[in-house]
Amino acid sequence: RGRLGAADLGTSATSRPPRARAAPSRFAERLLGDAHCTALLERLEEVGKQELSPNSGDPLFPASEKSIAPPGADCGDSAAGIHTSCSRYNQWATFQDIAGRRGGKFEVMAGAGPDFHDIGQGELGTCYLLAALASIAHTDPHVIDSMFVRRDRWSSNIFTTRWLVNGKETLVQVDNKVPARDGARPFFVQPSSTGEWWPVILEKAWAKIHGSYKATEAGLWANPVQAITMAPVTRYHHEAVDESTLFKHLQEAAKKGWPAGTGTGPKPNKYGLASGHAYSVLGASTSPDYGKVVRVYNPWNQDHYKGAVPNNDRSDGVFTMKLSEYKEAFEFTTIANVHHDYTITSRLIQTESRKVTMWEFTAPFDEPFYITVAWPGHRMVKPCAMLDPTVTLAVRKRGSDELTTVPDARAWGVSSTSVRVPHGKGHYVVVAGLDFSEKDAVHEAHLIVYSPSRVELKRGGGSAKDELMRMFAPTSDDGRACSTLSIPGRGLFTLRVDTVIFELPTYWSHDGAEFAYWVGAESKWFVAPHSYYKAVADGEVWSYQQVKRDEMSCGCRDDAAGVAGFVGVFCDRVKGSSAKYSNVKCEDTKYSKLVQRYCPATCGLDVCGGSAVDMPTAPPDLVPSEPKVCVDLHSPGISLHGKFASCAELGGYCHEFEAVRESCCAECAKQAEEGGVSNEQACRDHQPVGIRDSEGLAYDDCSELGDKCYEYEAVAERCCKTCQGESGVDGHFLCVDTRFPQWQPKDGTEHAACGYLKPFCWFEPVARECCATCEH
Repeated sequence: RGRLGAADLGTSATSRPPRARAAPSRFAERLLGDAHCTALLERLEEVGKQELSPNSGDPLFPASEKSIAPPGADCGDSAAGIHTSCSRYNQWATFQDIAGRRGGKFEVMAGAGPDFHDIGQGELGTCYLLAALASIAHTDPHVIDSMFVRRDRWSSNIFTTRWLVNGKETLVQVDNKVPARDGARPFFVQPSSTGEWWPVILEKAWAKIHGSYKATEAGLWANPVQAITMAPVTRYHHEAVDESTLFKHLQEAAKKGWPAGTGTGPKPNKYGLASGHAYSVLGASTSPDYGKVVRVYNPWNQDHYKGAVPNNDRSDGVFTMKLSEYKEAFEFTTIANVHHDYTITSRLIQTESRKVTMWEFTAPFDEPFYITVAWPGHRMVKPCAMLDPTVTLAVRKRGSDELTTVPDARAWGVSSTSVRVPHGKGHYVVVAGLDFSEKDAVHEAHLIVYSPSRVELKRGGGSAKDELMRMFAPTSDDGRACSTLSIPGRGLFTLRVDTVIFELPTYWSHDGAEFAYWVGAESKWFVAPHSYYKAVADGEVWSYQQVKRDEMSCGCRDDAAGVAGFVGVFCDRVKGSSAKYSNVKCEDTKYSKLVQRYCPATCGLDVCGGSAVDMPTAPPDLVPSEPKVCVDLHSPGISLHGKFASCAELGGYCHEFEAVRESCCAECAKQAEEGGVSNEQACRDHQPVGIRDSEGLAYDDCSELGDKCYEYEAVAERCCKTCQGESGVDGHFLCVDTRFPQWQPKDGTEHAACGYLKPFCWFEPVARECCATCEH
């Protein structure tokens, strides 16, 4: 088998786009330079500081084609089949003039407040924004109402709204002019049929934030929801969730008043829905006639649903469909945990590419709250690539050992990650940090507390790194991270503060073959071979084993399974005359370092002090009568791809097959010394896979790599379960002769080996026990 080159291997603990998605143009980034990547962020700062004067126009968003789109661009709602030159929309009129032409009067919102029926999409492709506004207006109209501040300036035709873009509060002012056909009808979102203009004002503010109306076309429902509330969002892909689970989430959202949105895929026409279009989810219930149903709103304010549930009024955009139809027609459901009257406390925590900081605050409330780390979204760093940092976020309540960390569940395109803290009142310590990749031109991040009331967020005293180690690593009685620890199946590891991965020290095996490093997105320690240290330090994520904090223990412990890489070498069989192999002992042998790693207590290592714990002895049937020498058999009796293989060719299988470790003792010991062989021998597929193709795109899972199992050793190791299924030989790549076959001929021969039994290969027990011999 070949071995993939280092440049073809890699993975990340963060969410990644699907492989089929086109990669961002790094060449374009190099041409444009970092200044272009930060242009919209700098503009947002300017917008937030701007103070409009009555009747003086808006220099940052003038009533001209510049505010609609760049020259020569096309605009239009693609879901409605609109595709036209943006310049045709360069006709402007005031809110009041349009309202007068329509026979009514202008008002921002009626006395009843915002209502989702007030929204009617125009010719611009902003369905995601309008569906988000409709969802929030349906569940908690107060959130929309509270966006409108400085209302005393409405009479001067200056309308100020509060936004939380990138986790930072920004006040955006707009005037009363919008693109309108013949001064009578807005081209884009419409005022309500009863004369409310709040959707028009918010769409214009969103366009001003991003530089033009065109710049706001196409997007994700979650992005404006977070820009309005900074509430955590969760996305459920319909292919990955069953109907009952999806219905449970929809009902929970409806019960708790959480806004929800959805989006169609490429083929929703079966039910009369628009392709590539965002909708609001208004609720889920059980109908006596149609079973589980979902109520949906089209921001067009009209719909064409045609399914099992009658749709008598298609002019209001509201329709109800069966849950099975909903799951089939839409690709995903996104739910935002928006709590009534919750507010945010936000602090800028980072402008460097890699940093970790510690913060403290006191929660005076009993309700649960959320801690979020947010960074600029893809729309704010255009034309450069979407930022995709690795995030570490941990929260600890003083006086409690309970720890909350970030799960690896960040949805693609969502520029934040959150933790729900259920503890309530108390004093909290938060450690947060982002590791941006080299290609990321922007390194800005905010820490946000989303809670019933504001808190005083202060920089914590002491070292953030020490606090992280107290949170993530096993600790000794004095509360400090252990200097030595034992990992089941991998032996003794020692803390090294001089080798750091994302600001945290690492642990190294006693023989230096492997190291363990913390991956915050997985809340686990990853163990990798020493040769991968540089790749991991550069941002890749590799592991042969992933270990939770409570699976590790301070101090020295003999490994219950003995020394890795060998069969039956337990820790009471590595000293003196009781040793299984004369060259596998604690001291003065070829494999002593490896033995000391797995049997530190028995070997009496100085680093163990008084913390060593002996493990059980070997079963009696594994105790040898006299020491042997750990060597490779000249003829292992193992077939690989139909040919007898040497131990050098079988080294890559030591981690999978006991027969290989038994026949190729020295080769497997060598593999163990180099890292990657442990006593944890479960054959599994790794996730993330950690393998990229020649174009640098990561494979999503092992199912895409089944045809490469024979070709690349890395695939066989990372996709063990898949590759066993691909082999077609009893689920294994290898065909192994049993050393002492149980079946014996009736000719009086005793202890017949497989070579003698070859004439009997037609007999199924012989074929099974002498697989390699019978294959030839």
